[in-house]
Amino acid sequence: MRKTMKKLIRIFLLITLALSAMAFIGCGKDESNSASKMEERTVPVYFADIEHSGELTLNYFDGINDIPYIRLEEIAKLLNGLYSAFHETAYNVTTKVDGGAYTLIRENGSTVTLTPETQRITFSQVGSFNMDPDHASNILDIVLTGGPDPDSDLFIHRKNAVRLAAPYMIELEKYHIEMKEGNGTVYIPLQTVSDLFLSPIETCAAYNGKIVACTSGGLTDELGPKGELGEMFYDCERGQRSDDLAFFCYNELCLGLDFNYGLKEKHHITDFASFFAETGLTEQLMSNDPFVSDSAITCLCNLYFGDLHSSFGSVSPLLEPTTSTISQELFSYDLMSYMTNSLMINEGRRESYGKPTEVPAYEEVGNTAYITFDVFTMDTERDYYSADLSEAAEYTCSNADTALLLCYANQQIHRKNSPIENVVLDLRCNGGGFLDAAMATCSWFLGTSCLHLEDAIDGAQASTCYQFDANLDHVYSSDTDCVNGLGMNRFCLISPASFSCGNLVPALFKSNGLVTLIGQRSGGGACAVGTMSLADGTIFTCSNRYRISTSINGSYIDVDEGVEPHFTLPDMAQYYDRTKLTEYINGLLWK
Repeated sequence: MRKTMKKLIRIFLLITLALSAMAFIGCGKDESNSASKMEERTVPVYFADIEHSGELTLNYFDGINDIPYIRLEEIAKLLNGLYSAFHETAYNVTTKVDGGAYTLIRENGSTVTLTPETQRITFSQVGSFNMDPDHASNILDIVLTGGPDPDSDLFIHRKNAVRLAAPYMIELEKYHIEMKEGNGTVYIPLQTVSDLFLSPIETCAAYNGKIVACTSGGLTDELGPKGELGEMFYDCERGQRSDDLAFFCYNELCLGLDFNYGLKEKHHITDFASFFAETGLTEQLMSNDPFVSDSAITCLCNLYFGDLHSSFGSVSPLLEPTTSTISQELFSYDLMSYMTNSLMINEGRRESYGKPTEVPAYEEVGNTAYITFDVFTMDTERDYYSADLSEAAEYTCSNADTALLLCYANQQIHRKNSPIENVVLDLRCNGGGFLDAAMATCSWFLGTSCLHLEDAIDGAQASTCYQFDANLDHVYSSDTDCVNGLGMNRFCLISPASFSCGNLVPALFKSNGLVTLIGQRSGGGACAVGTMSLADGTIFTCSNRYRISTSINGSYIDVDEGVEPHFTLPDMAQYYDRTKLTEYINGLLWK
């Protein structure tokens, strides 16, 4: 009996010790055992091109080598490297460890806290953590030139009304994503870093197993890899996605879109896991075959999102870079309508000017000046104060630098004995472009223009007003820097092909009430373009969380549905017979 008892006790002790050892090994907070289960690797990281680069230390857990993690300190290093690559700025992210809380701290005081015990990530203010350090006058000021300083070149940003949001919390367990703790720090997947910290600033991190490419667009074009970075990115092994990677890609995509997609409410999307189930995309997005998954992403962008901000960027590096996806021919009705209207407008241009691209950017017909360009552009590196304005006299609708064109037009219209009484902005084939150039255009037309932005995810709001130094004398004056000061009759021509910034500008004009809109309903587009990636290296774009609005009695109303003209012109051919159009415009005026 005693021998049996002693034997049972020994067995009990052995079992207890074994269970204790297992518990000890599985404890994420134990530094020695966490390190023994983790592989560490340093890889190159590139910021937009191969000329701007650094190194990034990635971590791999439990033998899973295709889902890299990144520790707290390396997150700060990545963000600081991304900003310092292109800006001389006070931007700086530091880290703090306080018990079980691991915090990223911006120089402006905003924070992001990672808490492994609860598997939660909490932003004190999403907008504040992501705001531009050089130019922004508030958390949602996304114009990248000029600044709040009255001496800023070209642009003066004037902070107006700002409504902050509550802290924003993400529960990783909801997405089957695990935050890991050990070695005195915390680790989260590199793809989570991309979705939470890079996509809100219109870029992403793409990983091919050997390098990390931070980019604001796809890495291929029609011919294959785009540029030296594209060649480097697709220089890797092809193959299928592992079960772990396929499952992780799907769940991280749900997190990334829940956090970044700005039109969820418009599309009646509560969360993307439910949406993918409703659209039948779940199984394809979880496929081990990257071709099937990329095809599903193309279908998502072209058919379900269905706007020009949403498009497939480039295939996973697991595929050949020339691979085309099976869904490329799937387009929404709205995309087909946009292309049809663009073709009709170009036919009218061809009849009047020989080529659709030969429409003069600045043209005077009798008492009317026409300003025409198809893309809002502006060179943030250019010194406009030393530029030769006569360059703009040769611009056409397809190659105009918007800011220089406006300065030239301002000079011509303000010239002595100018015959101009009407100023017409032709945006009928304008598909959008650089927001700064759009706000410069609004400011030149209105004197002071206000951009109203709403964070569609956390509800933050801000209205920021801008002024544009169109006569390039470093002093803003309503008499010399805008059309408004001359008392001109102002018109804007619009069509269903007026999209994004081409839709924003007429929406602000109509809200202001000082510019007459002629044509057909504009094409909508309320959000800035966001770039996103999958953990397998696929890249795509979609409407991001920052939603452009007008403000009526303090209420924000987004511009996604387009704007109706005051006067309708049903025949697209009428748009470019400018002699008749000038007669029509003069006939609208009270004599």
